[in-house]
Amino acid sequence: MIKVTSTEHYGELLNAEPKVIAMFTANWCAPCKAITPEFESLSTQYETVAFLFIDIDINEEVAEQYGVSGLPMFLTLRKGQQMDTLKGANDVALRRMVRVFAAS
Repeated sequence: MIKVTSTEHYGELLNAEPKVIAMFTANWCAPCKAITPEFESLSTQYETVAFLFIDIDINEEVAEQYGVSGLPMFLTLRKGQQMDTLKGANDVALRRMVRVFAAS
């Protein structure tokens, strides 16, 4: 799992990684804290996908770019293009999203 530190860092990662799953989160978000261990676990299981951890309070521009309105929010991106979105701390839906995206 890669913690995104800036808008520039995010752009570099999108250019370097063909498949990305981004988790938008915040320190004050209790559901985010609850689902983070599952996201971390998935990141070790799928080596063909880059898992990004994006704190919206540190990376406001990136959050605004995707219209993040609820947390946690997960995005799949292929070659920088948004493919799918999942809002909420639903571990079953997250596992399904990751499995389908990694296989595609």
